Amino acid sequence: MTKIIILSALTLISPVLFLYLQNSNRELKKINPIILCYILGLVIGNIGLMDQPTLNLMNGIASGSAIMAIPLMLFSLNFKHMKNLAGKAGLSMVLASLSVLVVSFIAQLIFRNSIDQSWQIAGLTIGVYTGGTPNLAAIRTALNIDMSSYIAVHTADMLWSALFLLIILTLGRRWISPLMPGKPAIAMEKKQEQPNFHLQNHWSKEALSRNYFLPLLRNFLAAAGVVGIAGVLTTVVSEELSTLIAILVITTLAILLSLIPKIRDTRYSFQLGEYFIYLFCISAGALGDVTKLMVSAPVMILFVGFVLFGSFFLHMLLCRLGGVDGNTMLITSTSAICSPPFVPVVAVSLETPSLILPGITTGLLGYALGNYLGVLAAKLFSLL
Repeated sequence: MTKIIILSALTLISPVLFLYLQNSNRELKKINPIILCYILGLVIGNIGLMDQPTLNLMNGIASGSAIMAIPLMLFSLNFKHMKNLAGKAGLSMVLASLSVLVVSFIAQLIFRNSIDQSWQIAGLTIGVYTGGTPNLAAIRTALNIDMSSYIAVHTADMLWSALFLLIILTLGRRWISPLMPGKPAIAMEKKQEQPNFHLQNHWSKEALSRNYFLPLLRNFLAAAGVVGIAGVLTTVVSEELSTLIAILVITTLAILLSLIPKIRDTRYSFQLGEYFIYLFCISAGALGDVTKLMVSAPVMILFVGFVLFGSFFLHMLLCRLGGVDGNTMLITSTSAICSPPFVPVVAVSLETPSLILPGITTGLLGYALGNYLGVLAAKLFSLL
């Protein structure tokens, strides 16, 4: 019980401490708080502190914080300025799906002598890197894949996805995005008039004053209400669809509430959403057990890593040929590889909040298509 209390306090307080230190130190301002939180989480998860109760705790924080961040951040956006980005985001998502299909096919040919029924594993990777974990579980059932293979793929996916996300957060804006053609989304965003969007505001003591705290509390309760409604609605659908339905409902309700000026104009709402993202990064990092996976399924690690990074590089190439800008490509890659809840994390690091909605939308499309693509492609691969 003591360990749970200490880890809970450390997780909740650390983002505030990081932000305070960054405001006090010019050198620390150069480091994204997301990176600091991820590093802290990885340290917590790999120094022997984790047991079943603490794993449950961190899993709960990761799930809850990722979901709470979406409405709080979407509340602050003016969606009238996003229609110009939707076309490129849709094209990028199609190219991402095509990339994972091609690379998964190549992977199952390369690893077919090392992995029994490699076509089944290819089906899993297509599902998870088009949609997400719900697709992974559904395809396992559809293809009757044994549980040990499923767990190995799922664990390998968590490892590689964490590494992928860390690379995008650290190198995406300065190194990867400039390699792509077209006008970056950040450049378009700076030319738009968004008087109601408070991305540039930083936390200050005024947030605790009555004029700012009460409206912020209202937005927090509104976000909690949105998540609660989504949770109730998921009880009437199958478990495989619950995540899809939850994200769809949360996104839709957040969009509708953002049309209310008082909700949209609330200062620090976006920053509160960022705080929940920091919580997510700490707790998600703590769930990564690298040693366990390295011992249990090294070949599966190679298979999944080959598909993830191979499809990402092919996606980059296709987007370059298709004229998709770098920020849009990175956002849609994140929604496909890591699933929609991770989109705000990358959007914050790229400073492109206008891409949150297109990224979540294309990610939802991936959830819808993942099962079909995974099952049908796997069946086709089995015949070759």
